[in-house]
Amino acid sequence: MDIILDDILLEQSGMAICKPRPNEIGSASGKFGKAEVECAADLIIEFFKKKGFWVRLTLTELMKFAEERAADKNAILVGLVGYWVDSPDSPFACIREPQPYFVMDAEGGLYVTRFFIEKMRR
Repeated sequence: MDIILDDILLEQSGMAICKPRPNEIGSASGKFGKAEVECAADLIIEFFKKKGFWVRLTLTELMKFAEERAADKNAILVGLVGYWVDSPDSPFACIREPQPYFVMDAEGGLYVTRFFIEKMRR
C-alpha cells in the first residue's frame, strides 16, 4: 500500500481540519485480532483525544502518557509498527507484516495515517 501526503493526519492546535475527530473514534476492541495490539491502539487514540487534534507525536511523549495511565511502556506500539511475531512460543506462530498505521519523519516523529483511523472505525 502506498501512502500519500493526504493520508497523514496532521493538525495544529485550534486547526481542526481532519475528519473524523479524535473524540469520534471508539474502542479498538475486536478490530486488530489481538488484545495487546488493541490495547496499544486504544492508548494511541486516548493520547489524541487528550490533545484534541491529530498531532505529530514522539515515543517520549507516548511513554510519558503511558506512564500517566499506568500502561505498559514497552507495549505502546506493539503490533502497530514494524514486523512482529504472533505467539512466538506456539507451533502456529506467524510473522505479521507491518501495516501503514504510522509514518515517521527524519527526526523520529510519528504521524497517524487514515489507514489506522479507518481500521479503528470498522
